[in-house]
Amino acid sequence: MRRPIAFTHGKDDPSGLNDLLANRINQNAYALAGIAPSEDLPMNLKSKYPEKMEYMASTEWDGKTGGTATLRDNELIFDTPKVYGGRGQGLCPYRLFIAGILGCINNTFLDIQRMSNLNLISFNLHGRLLVQFDGSGYSISKFEITGEVVVAEDDLYLGERCIEQAKKYCPLTRSTKDCIPIEYNISVREIE
Repeated sequence: MRRPIAFTHGKDDPSGLNDLLANRINQNAYALAGIAPSEDLPMNLKSKYPEKMEYMASTEWDGKTGGTATLRDNELIFDTPKVYGGRGQGLCPYRLFIAGILGCINNTFLDIQRMSNLNLISFNLHGRLLVQFDGSGYSISKFEITGEVVVAEDDLYLGERCIEQAKKYCPLTRSTKDCIPIEYNISVREIE
């Protein structure tokens, strides 16, 4: 039987994820394996991440049906899709929204994966956004997220826990969960 991974805690914690989360994952892994931890793990609720962060962007109209977004030192060209009367010559804001959510889940998962020492082989996500006209305007009616996580042999349970924690702790999905219904279908399997 494989022994659950014990996370490090305190000031030497390289994980960057809240120690409380690590302690909970440890407790669940030990309970599932039927092994009692040799000692109580200390909880340090202070993360190495800042308590508050600020992100900014700006946009400028292109004089036609789109514009340029400035994101720090990068520029991104966006345009209105042809179906809405635009030229479709830039990225669609709906697709940018999908990419932002998937990127946030991706980065949250990778943070948890590093902290847990999960031996990750591959990871991919796909998003599908349904936008519906309700008689007075368009709104997002459904967001589907699919994907696959492939882990090393004997890491299936840990991979499943990591993806569950990523879904739970991703800042963007936590912030939108009450207004946008999200359906997840992310499989986790061991390498063959």
